[in-house]
Amino acid sequence: MHTIESKLVSIRRTYFITGFIVIAILLMVILVQIPPILGLDEDERPTKELTFGSVLGAVIVAPLLETLIFQKLPIDFFRDSYDKDGPLILISAIPFGLVHILNEFYIRDFFYTFCTGILYAYAYILATKRKDMNAYLAVVLIHAGYNAFVLIIHQVLG
Repeated sequence: MHTIESKLVSIRRTYFITGFIVIAILLMVILVQIPPILGLDEDERPTKELTFGSVLGAVIVAPLLETLIFQKLPIDFFRDSYDKDGPLILISAIPFGLVHILNEFYIRDFFYTFCTGILYAYAYILATKRKDMNAYLAVVLIHAGYNAFVLIIHQVLG
């Protein structure tokens, strides 16, 4: 694990950000396969009309606010309290997952967003170890890239 971290801390910024966007997308592709495998009903959400406001909210506002509230503030606040990154990741990912529980999809939404919250928290922690990037802005870009991809896929497949 240490060699993977060393590599992620030393790769070019664009590869770091793009790589985490790709990992987030692949993670979600894998996660959405789990409920059908377990025999759980996979109810479809109604597709909402895409508006300028919804795009702005999903790609700009949500990443800016959520990265501040769920990654930057808690991880920076508790950084000196923990020697290892695991507790910091959980302190970040659990509330991130809980806030994303929507409608009747409680467990599924928590599970999906908790997992992406782990990824965003890990990216934030790794980015803080880099001298060449602002960890907050890096995770905002990763989150925005992932959200933009999801919006595009919903439009293409919806």
